[in-house]
Amino acid sequence: MHRFYMYPTDTLTETTLTIRSEEFRHMVQVLRMKVGDEFFAFNGNGYTYTARITSIDKKELTAEVTSKKLNPADPTKTLTVFHGLSKGEKMELVAQKITELGASALVAFESNYSNVTAKTHKVERLEKICISASKQCGRSTLVQTGEILTLPQIADKLSKYDFTIVFYEKEQIETISNVVDAYPKANNVAIIVGPEGGFAPEEIALLEERGAKVCTLGKRILRTETASIAATAIIANFMKI
Repeated sequence: MHRFYMYPTDTLTETTLTIRSEEFRHMVQVLRMKVGDEFFAFNGNGYTYTARITSIDKKELTAEVTSKKLNPADPTKTLTVFHGLSKGEKMELVAQKITELGASALVAFESNYSNVTAKTHKVERLEKICISASKQCGRSTLVQTGEILTLPQIADKLSKYDFTIVFYEKEQIETISNVVDAYPKANNVAIIVGPEGGFAPEEIALLEERGAKVCTLGKRILRTETASIAATAIIANFMKI
């Protein structure tokens, strides 16, 4: 069955739900759904709802909720991805793939070598990408996207995580597995991936000073979007996120 996201303009009770957001047009005009058709719905609260359409008006449809279940596809641990501001299509690819892989948050940041400004970064577009990816991959919680930070602001937040890994092309020894193995009870972790220009040495020094572990992603220099996706996949596998 099709899966749909319930936006804030939609309503949900224990027995019924009403779709009047942009999903309404997709359901009725594109998919040609009719009274009696069933579908899955979610709103980011960790549950998946099964519903059957009972009425369709000009601007909304109403459905009977037939079941409500906790979603086993949702992440069991929290992984925040801090990603250096990059060109739009690169950020969108990262948002899509880390949603599929089980990340919980994507935070863009400005740094010394950023070649994209905050003015051109479209958080709303990333939110749409994350919603679409959640619908596709079957999870019910969304990747949270927030305001753009600076690297010093990120450094100030590192104490809240069980551990943080920053990936740096000049590091050749420390690996993800070494760090993860050292924190077997970690439930809330973060990774930091630089922009297309990488990190300045003083930025790495600041993050290390605040407790971040500097790691390698192998002997080849990866594109920024590849690094975030690969690191998320590796950590999600190690930690069974």
